[in-house]
Amino acid sequence: MLQALVVAREDRSAGGPGDRRLVAYVVQREAAVPETADDQVSGWGELFDDIYRDETAGSDPTFNIIGWNSTYTGEPLPRADMVEWLDDTIGRIAGLAPHRVLEIGCGTGMILWKIAPGAELYTGTDVSARALAYIESRLGRVPGIDPARIRLVHGSAEDLADLEAGSFDTAIINSVAQYFPGADYLAAVIARLVELVRPGGAIFLGDLRSLPLLEAFHTSLEVDQAAPEMPIDRLRQKIQIRRLQENELAIDPAFFTTLRHRLPGIGRVEIHAKRGRAHNELTGYRYQAVLRLGRPATAPEISWLDGTAQRLTLPALRQLLTHGTPEILGLRNLPNARTAEAAAAVRLLRADDAAI
Repeated sequence: MLQALVVAREDRSAGGPGDRRLVAYVVQREAAVPETADDQVSGWGELFDDIYRDETAGSDPTFNIIGWNSTYTGEPLPRADMVEWLDDTIGRIAGLAPHRVLEIGCGTGMILWKIAPGAELYTGTDVSARALAYIESRLGRVPGIDPARIRLVHGSAEDLADLEAGSFDTAIINSVAQYFPGADYLAAVIARLVELVRPGGAIFLGDLRSLPLLEAFHTSLEVDQAAPEMPIDRLRQKIQIRRLQENELAIDPAFFTTLRHRLPGIGRVEIHAKRGRAHNELTGYRYQAVLRLGRPATAPEISWLDGTAQRLTLPALRQLLTHGTPEILGLRNLPNARTAEAAAAVRLLRADDAAI
C-alpha cells in the first residue's frame, strides 16, 4: 500500500440527510519491491542533476540559488531572504573555527565559497555530478580560492570510506539531511563523521526540517491556499493528503540529544533556532544542530522557567535578566511568533466544532 486516507461522508442515497460513514481510499504500490535507500539517494541525485542543468548563476556565481523555491508559491525565494539565510549559516559555521572541512552535499558551493578561503583543506561531496562540475569550472575565477586546497568527490553521504579518520576538524551537512532515506541513514552518516572529525571538532547540521512543527507547516500551507468558502472537512482532508505525500525527512531535535548516548564521541549537543528577520518556511520550520566532539563537559545548573505557565512577557523577561537572575536561565514553552498562527490553526482544526 502506497497511501491511505479515511474520511467521513454523509450517505444521501435516499435523497435526504443520511448517516455519516467512514470511507477509506487506498492507493496500491505499482511494484511489490519497496524502494531501497540506494534507489532513493540515486533518485535525488538525478533530480538535482536536472535542476542544475540550467547553469545560470546571475551576477554572482558564488551565490547560485537555483532550486530554492517557496513551497507556498512555487516561486524562487526572495534573494534578500536567501542572503540572510546564508549569512546566518556562515556565521554559525565560522564560529566553529573550521580549518580542515568536510561538507556533505556541497551543491553549487554557497558555503564552500565563503568558508574555503580561510581553510587549510576543503573537501566537498555531492550526489550531483553537475553541481560538482559547476564548482570546478569556477575554482580558478573566484578571489581567495586556492584550487589546490579544494577536493571535490562525487558520491553519497555514505561514500566516505576513502577518507582518513581524524583528518577533519569540521563536518557540514546543510540543507541535505531532508533528502536522506530515514533517521537510521542519518545516524549512520553521523557515526562515520564522528570517526572522521578529530576530538575538539564539530559537526554542523543546518536547515533541518522540524518534525514537531511538521503538522503546523502542512496546515500553514493548506490554509494559505484554501478558498474562504472551503468546508472544514475538505481542509482537513487536504492536510492529511499532504502528510501522506510527504517525501522529505523531518527530524525531532531530541534525535540529536539521544544520539549523544549512542555515540560516545559526541561531547555536547547544541540546538539553534534559525535566526533572521524574514518570515518564511526556512526561519519558521527549520533549525540547526551542532555536535561538539570530545569529552562531555560538566552540565551547568540551570534554573528553568515555563513561559506559558507563568505567562512570561517581554518586559518581565527583561526585568529577570537585569535583576537577580541566576547565572544560567532556561526558558521553555515560549510561543514562537513565527509559527503561532499555524499552531493556532492546528488547535482549531483538531476541535470538533472548527470552522474557517
